[in-house]
Amino acid sequence: MKILIAEDNVVSAAYLKEVLEQQDTTVDVVHDGEAAYLAATTKFYDLIFMDFQMPLMNGIVASRKIKLELVKQNKPSTTIIACCTSDNSHEKMAWNEIGIKEIITKPVSTEIIERVINNKKTKKHPQVAATIGKKQLYSDEKIVGMSRGNNQFVTKMIDLFVTDTPVAIENIKTSIDNKDYQRVKAIAHRIKPSFKMMCVDSIEDDIKNIEQYCEQNNHLDKIPELFNNIKKKCDLVISEMKSRSD
Repeated sequence: MKILIAEDNVVSAAYLKEVLEQQDTTVDVVHDGEAAYLAATTKFYDLIFMDFQMPLMNGIVASRKIKLELVKQNKPSTTIIACCTSDNSHEKMAWNEIGIKEIITKPVSTEIIERVINNKKTKKHPQVAATIGKKQLYSDEKIVGMSRGNNQFVTKMIDLFVTDTPVAIENIKTSIDNKDYQRVKAIAHRIKPSFKMMCVDSIEDDIKNIEQYCEQNNHLDKIPELFNNIKKKCDLVISEMKSRSD
């Protein structure tokens, strides 16, 4: 998991970073609200631990701006954990008003950190879907289920999809240009399981139709349009996968 700590107190930040890294996470630290906003909107984080009082921009303002910018960029939302120095009802109300319900009090115990991390893992798995609006692009539900908790396996499978699929797509385009429809069919058949594994359901019918048209040697004039649909959707899926791994 990738985590961002936004905390202006260097001691508190160092302590929280140490505790989080014991949970096998990758942690970045920033010390003001503006830096938190920039980091959270240019990289992907599974969790953000956000302090309330910080220079340049407080945690409430930074969190609100992060949420709005991620929606604007059509990126997945990031869970923000509010970190308070006391059990202040007014501060909690301010966090709740911008949709942040998870609030913890500093200094944060290792037990609370474990609970937060485990809750996030439970929500993240077995399904992590990338969406634009309400339309699902892909899901790693199947490979997470196969991995039995091995996150390195999940990462490896996604990396293979990201590197192998564009090459296959380019080879299909070349074969279509050369009117080599048997090769088009062979490549489409080879990459079809990859789409199934990543639950890219929107491509399934187009792949099937290309295979069928090449097999039966009919409706060949429809293949370029089907290919363009597949390429556009693949580009979106791969772009989203890369943004999550940055």
